[in-house]
Amino acid sequence: MNDRSRDDLAREANRVRAKLLDTVEQLDRRRHDALDLGHQIRVHLRQIAMVSGVVAVALVATVGIAAHRFAAAPARRRRDRWQLLVSLWKHPRRVLRSERPSLGSEVLRSMGLSLIHWVVSAPVRRWVIHRVEFPKALAAPPPNRRAGPET
Repeated sequence: MNDRSRDDLAREANRVRAKLLDTVEQLDRRRHDALDLGHQIRVHLRQIAMVSGVVAVALVATVGIAAHRFAAAPARRRRDRWQLLVSLWKHPRRVLRSERPSLGSEVLRSMGLSLIHWVVSAPVRRWVIHRVEFPKALAAPPPNRRAGPET
């Protein structure tokens, strides 16, 4: 009985081992398929074509609108200047009075400018620190030392 149970255990271990190897092979195949660019393009060709078409249409529309605005700019400027003169003639006080923007728009403008300044200045600051050699007198002290006179 001991030999029989040993044979059963060996068969069960071999079966589990074979199942584990099959699982590892499937995972390896899936990893290879996920990282294979050609395979991903073949699988997602319809989505890639649709996104490319949408991007192309958006690009053509943007270029068309920009070309139309560029071509119509002189006529629009003439019309706007004429309307300004007519409105200045009819209502001189209203045209010359400056209108202050609302508090909300001023706050949003200030926050937007602060965000733009932060986004632009951080990479520039890092670039300057890494590219420019400062004299020893201007160099920052090491992080583990306190700044101040040495004693």
